[in-house]
Amino acid sequence: MNRIKSNIDFSYFVNQKIKSILVDDNRPLTVYFPNGRLIAECSWRISSKQGILYGSSDVVELGLEKLKKLLEKKTVANIHHYMHVSDLVIEFNDQTYLELFHNSSYYEGWELIGEAGFHIVSLPGGSYSEF
Repeated sequence: MNRIKSNIDFSYFVNQKIKSILVDDNRPLTVYFPNGRLIAECSWRISSKQGILYGSSDVVELGLEKLKKLLEKKTVANIHHYMHVSDLVIEFNDQTYLELFHNSSYYEGWELIGEAGFHIVSLPGGSYSEF
């Protein structure tokens, strides 16, 4: 598969630090930034050069505290969006990554919202829309 990056300008989120994280059985992973938020209703994982550190299926077994420890206060270095299936990778300043895998042909996968009108949604089947 040829993964082609989109031309979306994510510079709005660069240098923003994660403020807080919410996730539980009744709500998707929600990551709050000072000027925006990410809502992930698809599969996701946190990785680094050591491999997979935590994944969406680990919440029940490993709990929210480990997730918070891995992500809170991390600073966004870059964001990569791949058009073919609308996967999103948030790269942090310590070379840790939050990777979102859109995994549905029927449901939306994730939503990234910023103040000042930035809004992108991964749509069913892997397409995306900017508002």
